[in-house]
Amino acid sequence: MPDVPDLSTLSVRPIRGDERDRWQRMMIEKHYLQSNRMVGEQIRYVAVDADGAWVACLGWSAGCRQLSGRDEWLGWSSGQRAMRLHLLANNARFLVLGKRSAVPNLASKVLSLNLDRLSRDWEEAYGHPVLVAETFVDLQRRRDDGTIEDLGEREAGACYRAVGFDACGLTRGFRRVRGGFKRHTQRRLLLAREIIPGARAVLTNQTTPWDREERAPAKDRIDLLSLPSAFDPTRGLIAHVVALVPDPRQVRQYPWPCILAGLLGGVLAGKQTVKDIAAWARALPEEAITRLGGRVKKGKRSMPAANTYGYALEHADLGALNNALRSWLTANDLGWSGDIIAIDGKSLNGAGRTRQSRATASAFSVTRRAVLALEGHTGDERKAVKACLRQLDIRGCTITGDALHTNAAFAKTEILEKGRTTSSKSRPTSQSSWSKPSDSTGQPPPPPKSGGVTISTDVTNDALSVAST
Repeated sequence: MPDVPDLSTLSVRPIRGDERDRWQRMMIEKHYLQSNRMVGEQIRYVAVDADGAWVACLGWSAGCRQLSGRDEWLGWSSGQRAMRLHLLANNARFLVLGKRSAVPNLASKVLSLNLDRLSRDWEEAYGHPVLVAETFVDLQRRRDDGTIEDLGEREAGACYRAVGFDACGLTRGFRRVRGGFKRHTQRRLLLAREIIPGARAVLTNQTTPWDREERAPAKDRIDLLSLPSAFDPTRGLIAHVVALVPDPRQVRQYPWPCILAGLLGGVLAGKQTVKDIAAWARALPEEAITRLGGRVKKGKRSMPAANTYGYALEHADLGALNNALRSWLTANDLGWSGDIIAIDGKSLNGAGRTRQSRATASAFSVTRRAVLALEGHTGDERKAVKACLRQLDIRGCTITGDALHTNAAFAKTEILEKGRTTSSKSRPTSQSSWSKPSDSTGQPPPPPKSGGVTISTDVTNDALSVAST
């Protein structure tokens, strides 16, 4: 590398496609790690002088999954880290070509130029910016003559400190390998810096525009946020459920309202598993966690883990929970008249670990995206479904079900006697008759789609049509 007397002539840019092999070869031949491997999202850069000669090579990759020093420096929770780790970039490779002493402040100048454009380049490449940069620095420095110089924590990483990186302590001496972590003997100094001003405040906020998981509720869900009474401390949904559903736990590290609030909030945020619900709840601001009754752990408030939510759901009184939810919906005029109601049976995850069966049958409002009735059973799903339907006023509703409930006897006993309309689709059955009653236009309705069975009742003439295709 020729001497560069004027640092103002330097520029930093991503490498071109035809330069990748050269960049890779430089790292293997000249970098002390003798490796060009990086993980996850990544961008490779080159610093050039006014004549286009290469001055330095840099590589940025995905942030490390777990670093206690960095996480304490950021102040984020484990849930926030899970959703926002992609907003961090790791300076995995930095190679200055030629002798460092030939051009004072060269490394810090290159770093500064690179950081000025890193977030924009990342957003162009991956659709989101990076807000924080991190890197590791060895406590030994290789001199130009090949000898090794030991450095103290205050001396290491001088070029990074010059552009605003903060020291976040030493690593614990582990590296990530397939299936976990492996200890090695070399500890490194961890440094981090905000790329965008105020990045730490953004990363610890309740939400960011770039969170990995969709947090907004689906359009067809009941919008509890629009109901003034939904979160009323005395008559809101959580208070209503707490009053009617007993706490099933024997060991209680978290208050029952705290668990219910976490479950409700996670569902409203669009989460569909207890793991995702737990991650969402732990990403809440500490003030919110304190108000919800989070437990003090290691001097910091936290929300329950996923298995706590799972245990609560597994052992809760499903009948009481069902009655509490339905009565609250009814009291707030959230009816289901004319809706499509799906009936089905499920076995809860983890049911095999307990002696008590947790198989359930439910009636689900398709439009409201809400469970209207829920019944546990020990094997007779049809009986449980009948119990669900008896709890509901389904006049004008359309009922859909699977093969187990697609039979004339079931339709007659549960629907015709009450003067309701039902339509059930399932796999083909042995019945092959197809009746085509005329509609108001005198034309027969179209036959069902291939592979389905439709049972429909006509309460005006007490006729039952069964179609099989």
